[in-house]
Amino acid sequence: MSDEKPGTLDLITKVITVVSLALAAFATWKALPYDAEIKRLQAETQRLDLALKQADADLKSLESNRKVTLELYQEVKNVIEKKDNDPRKEDAVRVLVESLADDPFRWKLLNVIAAGAKSAEVKQAAAETSDYYREEAQVPLAAPRESDVATATTGIGSFNVDIFYCEKKKATSEPIARAALSLKTSSDTGRWRLR
Repeated sequence: MSDEKPGTLDLITKVITVVSLALAAFATWKALPYDAEIKRLQAETQRLDLALKQADADLKSLESNRKVTLELYQEVKNVIEKKDNDPRKEDAVRVLVESLADDPFRWKLLNVIAAGAKSAEVKQAAAETSDYYREEAQVPLAAPRESDVATATTGIGSFNVDIFYCEKKKATSEPIARAALSLKTSSDTGRWRLR
C-alpha cells in the first residue's frame, strides 16, 4: 500500500497541474480581447490627458493675454488723461501697445493714442501704425491660388507688398523704396505701399 500512495499522489499532482494549465490557458484566451481593449483605453486616456493639459495651457495663455491687454488699456488711459505728458512716455506706451497687444485691440488702442496724445510725432506714428494693423486685420489670410503661383515667376500677382524704409535716413532710403515701388507691373493686382 505504501507503493500505491506515492504513485496516486504523483498522479493527482499531475492531473491538478494539467487542469491548472488548461484553466490558465482558457483564462488567457478569454482575456486576450480584453487586453486589446485595455490598451486602446489606455491610449485614449493618454490622448485625453494631453488634450486636457493643452486646453489648460491655452486657457492660461488666454488669461495672460487678457491681463496684458487690460494693463495696456490702463496705461493708454493714464497717458491720455494726463495734461502735462512727457512725449517719451507717450511714445513708450505706443511701442508697448504695438509689440504686446493682440489684434483688434492693438489698432484700436493705437487709434486712441493717435487721438489723445499731446506730441505730434507720437500722434502721427500711432495713426500710421493703427491704419497698418487695421488694414492687416481686414485682409483675410488665404493660400495662394494657382494663378498667383503661375504669375509668381513673372510678377507678384495678387500678393500685398509693404516696402519699408528708415525714417531717420529718409533722404537716402525713401528714394530706394520708391524705386522698388515702381517695379509693380499691371499684372500685380495686390496692394503695394510704402511704410
